[in-house]
Amino acid sequence: RKVTLAYDADAAGRAAAERCYQWEQRFEVQFQVADLPPGRDPGDLWPDQAPALVSAIERAAPFLEFRVDRLLEAGDLSTFEGRARAAGAAATLVAEHPNELVRDQYVMKLAGRLQIDGDRLRDTVERSRRGERPRAVASSAPITTRPVDRRELDALRWAVHAPTLVSGHLAIELFVDPLARETYRCLSQWSFHEAVSNSDPEVSKLLERLAVEDPIVESQAPEDMVSRVAVNLVEASSQRLLASMVSTGDERSSELKTLLDLLVHRRGNDEWVAAQEVAEQLVGWIVAAEPNGVDGTG
Repeated sequence: RKVTLAYDADAAGRAAAERCYQWEQRFEVQFQVADLPPGRDPGDLWPDQAPALVSAIERAAPFLEFRVDRLLEAGDLSTFEGRARAAGAAATLVAEHPNELVRDQYVMKLAGRLQIDGDRLRDTVERSRRGERPRAVASSAPITTRPVDRRELDALRWAVHAPTLVSGHLAIELFVDPLARETYRCLSQWSFHEAVSNSDPEVSKLLERLAVEDPIVESQAPEDMVSRVAVNLVEASSQRLLASMVSTGDERSSELKTLLDLLVHRRGNDEWVAAQEVAEQLVGWIVAAEPNGVDGTG
């Protein structure tokens, strides 16, 4: 059910995208792309670098993810303007995908990585789908706090409705949005009702909202859903950390990206236990990257 393609990023154009998405829907297959060294094809690699070819195939990324990642790698993400340009270009690629849920997942991923407001980016994607000229996407620092990242909200819902279940799966350093972080801090310090009473109005309002929103359960085992929520939250935080490290020229960013790519690969294959093991390593990086952290090696 998986077809792995091997060709360079420039060849992965719109015509190829239209065919891949059409075939994915028609034949229920998934197209992914192996990231091979420039100028090398599988026949070149196999005789003398067979392990590298096997690794490239095992770590192949979904077709759209491959294209978006290559676009971001080619952009300048160190400035507000560069991130805004990259967001606009990536939105055009995401708009080509026919599945609304898939598009929204990429919107959330890009919003975290590029420090872009998710709703603005989502609007840009939909305008592109309608054939309208995309509006400029504004980038800001720190990340806008309204609305809160959906992955952070998902984690907070579980913290409200199943605090015992999420204990040990979440860390305050994983929450980037100031409102979400303060809300989680209050939940960690007090019971729900005490948190509502002792927190500031903004936090109290969010807690009351979360109390009437049931966590989304896609599996019969709540423990599995908590693992998924934690992995998604770690992924979002790791994307932001990676963007920060790349913008400052941190040489360790390649090591972090390798771990993050592995997490995404395992999450994409529904290997949640294995993904959680990688997530635990990434948490070490995120915690160490806090202002009082020593280094980012975990």
